[in-house]
This record gives sequence, structure tokens and C-alpha cells, in this order.
Amino acid sequence: YLEQALSLYRSLNSRQGEGTTLSNLGGDYYTFGDTQRAIYYLEQALPIHREQKDRRGEGITLGKLGLAVANLGDYRRAIIYLEQQLVIARELGDPWREGQALQNLGVTHARLGNFQTAITCYEEAQNIAHNISDQRNEAKALMNLGNAYHSLGDVRRGIALSMQALPLAEAIGDYQTKGWLLTSLGVGYHHLGQTQQAI
Repeated sequence: YLEQALSLYRSLNSRQGEGTTLSNLGGDYYTFGDTQRAIYYLEQALPIHREQKDRRGEGITLGKLGLAVANLGDYRRAIIYLEQQLVIARELGDPWREGQALQNLGVTHARLGNFQTAITCYEEAQNIAHNISDQRNEAKALMNLGNAYHSLGDVRRGIALSMQALPLAEAIGDYQTKGWLLTSLGVGYHHLGQTQQAI
């Protein structure tokens, strides 16, 4: 349906519709695991959003591009896209997308081993999520913070942050995050030699 819509928008010379549809196609291909095709569509969408001065669409597309190129292991390029998304989210006063950009920046910096920078991003994301009562993203930010501290060797702090996140994930029925948290807790307790608690 999106590919049909793209043809129609192009035949109508609707640049706004074309840009939005290209971005949606890119996001869907990324979701289905076809990262190269996702990037193909997103790289077409981005200049259209800029040409149309559609800052919201530009920010959304930059975020998708950041995730896609990170998925290919190009973390430095991902950071460039995600930092641009962050600037736009702040400019538009969109705290939810600001928090998402910070979370994704944190994950990308962590993959590069920049754990202190990742921690700064996660802390900002957690504060934003808390302020807008977004328990799902607050739990994820706390989980990521815990993992970053664990990676730095501060296992006890990592466990404390995971324990802080667990009731948030449970309260909203986010079983995926709860599963990740329980895994992180198990690994943390194992590193402390508390095998029974880890199990």
C-alpha cells in the first residue's frame, strides 16, 4: 500500500506526501530487517523533508536513519544522525522524541565503549521520561543506565538501577523490558558470586 501511495504522490507532484511515504517505507523495511532497503528509502526522504522545511518529518527520518546505520555497525554515522534528531526535537519542544534520541544516542555510544557519554544520555532520557510520566521509557533508560554501570565494573549500582526499573516495567506490563531486566540482574548477581540469587 505504501508503494502504491508513493507512486500516487509522485504522479501528483506532492513532495510532502512523497517524503512522508518514503520515511514510512524506510521505517517498515527496517522493522522487517531489510536495513539496506530501509536506508535507500530514508536517504530519499531526508532531502525532501528539508526542501519542504518539514522539521518534524526531518527529525523522525533522522532518527530512523540513525537506527538503520547503527544496525550495520556504522556507529559514528549513526551518532551524527541522532544528534541532528536531538537538536530538532528540542527545537520543536517534543520531549518524547528528545528522550528517544537520547536513548538511542546512549545505546550507540555504549556500543563504541563510550560508557560515560552513554550514561549522560541515559540520565537525561530518564529525567525526561519521568517528567512526562512515560514509565516505559523511564524503565528502559534505567535499564540502560544499569547496563552501562555494569560495563564500567560498578555491578552493585547496575543492580540497584535494574531493581528501580523493574516495578515500572511490571506496572505497565512491558514483559520485554522486564525480561531484559531480569537477565541483567541475573548476570549482575552472578558477577557478585551470588549464584542462587542469580538463578
